[in-house]
Amino acid sequence: MVENIETYDINIDGIIAIGTITDNDQLVPPVTSDITECEQNPIQTIIATATTPAGVSVVWYDAAVGGNIIANPILNVVGTIIYYAEAVDDATGIVSATRSPIILTINALPIIMNVIATDPTTASCPALNDGTITIDATGGTLEYSIDNGVNFQASNVFNGLVEDTYDIVVRNATTMCSTTYSNQVVITAPECDADLSLTKIVDINTPQVGNNVEFTLAVHNDGPSAANGVEVTDLLPDGFTFVSDDASGAYDSNTGIWTIGNMASGDDAILKIIARVNATGDYTNIAEITKSDRNDPDSTPANGIMSEDDMSSVEVEAIPVADL
Repeated sequence: MVENIETYDINIDGIIAIGTITDNDQLVPPVTSDITECEQNPIQTIIATATTPAGVSVVWYDAAVGGNIIANPILNVVGTIIYYAEAVDDATGIVSATRSPIILTINALPIIMNVIATDPTTASCPALNDGTITIDATGGTLEYSIDNGVNFQASNVFNGLVEDTYDIVVRNATTMCSTTYSNQVVITAPECDADLSLTKIVDINTPQVGNNVEFTLAVHNDGPSAANGVEVTDLLPDGFTFVSDDASGAYDSNTGIWTIGNMASGDDAILKIIARVNATGDYTNIAEITKSDRNDPDSTPANGIMSEDDMSSVEVEAIPVADL
C-alpha cells in the first residue's frame, strides 16, 4: 500500500540534495456513523457509508488492520456486522494511517404468537369492565400496548377492559423495535340485567258494591343495572270504574299504561289507583311490567305468564248492597 510522501530540499554545507520523508498521518480517515434499524418485511439492505474530502476515495475492509477488501459493505440479515473504511488519495494513492469502523445492525422484531381476549361479564355490571387481553409474544425484554402504541406496560396481561376495539403492539424494550398485531381485537360486553319485579295489593278484599278500593302497585329494580323506559300495564277490568290515581299524569286509565321511565338499581316506583266497585263484572285486577330496555334474568316483559315476578294480580269479592 502506498504511503503519504512529502518532498523536501535539504541544504547541508552548501550542498543541496533532494530527499523524501514518508508520513501518512496527514490523510484523515473517513467519517463514519453507525447504522441501526429494525427488521422490515421483506428484509431491508443497509449499505455502509463514509464521508471524505474531495479527491479522496473510500476502500472498505473487514478488519481494522490488514484483512480483506470488501467491495459491497452491506447487511441484509438480522444481526450485526462491522466494516472499516480507509481513505485513499485519488491523486497519489496514499492512504490514511487508520481505518474508521462502522457498525451495521438490523434488530429482530418481536413475534406475536397469540392474543387471547375475554369479554366482560355481567358480574361487573353496570360498569362491564372485567374484560381481559393476554398477549403471547417472544423477542427479548418486551413491552405491550393495546392502544396502538400510545401506552406500554411490562405485563402481557391487560385487565379491567370495557367493550371496545383494541390495537395490539409489542415492542422490544431495549431496541424499541415493535410489531403490530395483524388483527384488531374486539371486546364485546353483554347486556346488563335489570331484575324488575312487581307486586300489587288492594286495601279492601271484600268491598261493598259502589264503594271505592285502592290498588297499590310497586315496582322494584333489583339491578344490577339501571332499567330505562319501564312501563307497567294495569287496565282495570269491567268490575271496576276508574276514579283517580297519584301518578300525576303518568298513568293512562284508558290504556292502563303506567309510564315509569328510568329506574336505577335499587329504585322503587309506586302507583296508587282508586276505583269504584261495580255491581257486576270481572273483579280480578292484573298488572304486568310490559316494557324495559334491559334483560330480566327471571322474567320477560309483556309475555303474560303469571308465575313470573313481573306480573301480579289481586281479586276482590264484591258484596252486594242490601235492597231494603
